[in-house]
Amino acid sequence: MQNFDYAGNILCEIRSQMEIDGHFVTAEYISPSVELMQIPELPSLDWYYRHVFESQYCLQIIKCGKTHCCPEFRSNLKSVLTEGYMPPPYPLKQTPSGLMIP
Repeated sequence: MQNFDYAGNILCEIRSQMEIDGHFVTAEYISPSVELMQIPELPSLDWYYRHVFESQYCLQIIKCGKTHCCPEFRSNLKSVLTEGYMPPPYPLKQTPSGLMIP
């Protein structure tokens, strides 16, 4: 824990000497308390099933659309992504007849 405290303070010193887009940076290390180190309660499997799409490359959490669970969408995202999720990346192969998913 002392190593993390020392590293955190050094990083704060370095970052406090920086300037980003004309603004000076102020960094302060806050040592984690016992409360912050506790493992949070995991969501239910039902919630996970409705809200999470997990693949090898991505983890997406979306609103389920049910008003008792999630607030309404603020955009028309559902008209573009009907399932609500970004599609996973697909490998593409160039063939004489055009692109295809192998």
